[in-house]
Amino acid sequence: MNDSFPTRSLYPFQNETGISNRGGSLFGYVTRAIWKGIRSRFPLGMGINGQTAVFGIIGQPLDHSASPSMHGAAYLAHGLNAVYVPFPVTEFSQIPDALAGIRALAIKGINVTVPYKEAVIPFLDHIDPVALQMGSVNTIVNRHGQLTGYNTDGDGFVLSLQAALGWSPEDRSVAIIGSGGSARGIAFALCRAGIRALYLHVRSLEKAGPLCHSLQKAYPHITIGMGDGPFTSVDSELVVQTTPVGMQGKEEGKLPVSDMDWVLPHHLIVDIVYRPSVTAFMAAAQSRGARILGGAGMLAGQGMLAYELFTGRKVDYHTLKQGLM
Repeated sequence: MNDSFPTRSLYPFQNETGISNRGGSLFGYVTRAIWKGIRSRFPLGMGINGQTAVFGIIGQPLDHSASPSMHGAAYLAHGLNAVYVPFPVTEFSQIPDALAGIRALAIKGINVTVPYKEAVIPFLDHIDPVALQMGSVNTIVNRHGQLTGYNTDGDGFVLSLQAALGWSPEDRSVAIIGSGGSARGIAFALCRAGIRALYLHVRSLEKAGPLCHSLQKAYPHITIGMGDGPFTSVDSELVVQTTPVGMQGKEEGKLPVSDMDWVLPHHLIVDIVYRPSVTAFMAAAQSRGARILGGAGMLAGQGMLAYELFTGRKVDYHTLKQGLM
């Protein structure tokens, strides 16, 4: 535990910041974003002080992000003097400046979401072996100006299965729908957790080939295969949907597979989409007697691990999950 981490002291603001809305400098942009995030989370009269630690998230878009409310709930629960701010980064070309801003302004930690999880890597000072294996970073910790990249997505997913359902993947058979960055992280984490078999259901065997081969090379004792035909659960006990299909505002109401006739009551069906809280895929599986878990579970799981990296403190899964409500 990081006992030196400051706790929140609620002093009233004496006046407005006086920050100008004009000017296009990086520092001005980041400072205005910090102030906007603080004002949206803390009404005047609650305030911050000179020891307030700043954390945040970069990505585009961020209007839908639940991370500020989730991390904010944990800071309040622990009485930490900290704020969590969304930093929209609109172009890939802005990534070097955004990370330079983290160093220059002593921002303590940043989460990274789409589409920049791979793009930040060349600008980091260090990268954790798990993130290196996955080829993507979702958490950056600033230690005295040295930026270290981590990825808590996959392990957060596994953690959520245990925390939410008491379900262990050890010696289980798993099917994953999709082969993108999320699928990669979850696949490697499940293999580390001791599954016995993994099947990847993909749209393109050519695009998914490198992931399948990487898994087979790293875990030769696990049966790993893939296919692009009509989906069946084979003998899988866990089926994980990792594509954007069903996401609010995009392909809401659609299914990632052609039919759901394969679903049986013994299945655990997980959709990593967290808005809506129950996707069409989950609803169809539940109607056939399967257990379901939505993407809020994975978000809380990866948030637990990121929070510990940020603060040196552990946080309860249900505290973060409640922050998403």
